[in-house]
This record gives sequence, structure tokens and C-alpha cells, in this order.
Amino acid sequence: MNFRSNAILFCLFVICVSAHAQPAISGKVSGGFQAPASRDNEGRRHVLKGSDAKPIGNKIFEITAPRVTSFRPDNTLDMVIEAPVCQFDSNSNIASSDSDLSFKTTDGRFSIQGAGWLWDPSQSHLTISNN
Repeated sequence: MNFRSNAILFCLFVICVSAHAQPAISGKVSGGFQAPASRDNEGRRHVLKGSDAKPIGNKIFEITAPRVTSFRPDNTLDMVIEAPVCQFDSNSNIASSDSDLSFKTTDGRFSIQGAGWLWDPSQSHLTISNN
């Protein structure tokens, strides 16, 4: 291949990659929101979904009816966190709220309710600050 052929292939590659990039959220998202799934150091996958999302700051969104589901490395559901509302920082993937929450493992081993919380999926770490 010559230089011109390489340049054309590179331009086509850039156009294809740009066409598949996800657009930035610029207004309210209704009818379902899902943050990109993340994995922790032990291979567990975490997914944050909500009924609605609206931007409230620099890549920070208010999520209505958030639900965090965590899956074991073998893809079986392990635990669920639910709350009425939270703030989601799309830079760090951290969700937090002053609202109530419920946490439960799917096998029934453990459940807890509280108010004021922070979820860091990179560490599989949930902090409940009140009640």
C-alpha cells in the first residue's frame, strides 16, 4: 500500500469510530437510564439503571429510582441496591444520595436499610451514613 491508500484507510477508520461513539447526555433522559457497566478487582460486574436521568453538573446526573445490580464473575446475580433517587458521577462511576436505600443479597443472607449512602463499584464498597 502507498501513503495515499493508508491515509484513506485511516480516515475511514476515524469516521467509523466516530459514528459508533455514544453521544453525551445533554438533556433529561426519560424511559430508562443505564450507566456503563463496571467491574471491580475481583471480576464482579455492577450495573446502575434508573427510570430517568437529568444532568445537574459537570458529568453528574440525578437518577430517579436507581437500582444497582451486582453480578458474580460467573454472571449470577449477587446483590441489589434500590433507592428513590441518587446522584451519579459519570467520571468516577460513583453513586450517592441523602435518600433512603435498601440493600439485599439475592440468596437472602443479608439485607439492610438506611439513609444517606455512597456506592463505589470499583471497590464494591457501599457506605451507609445514617439510620
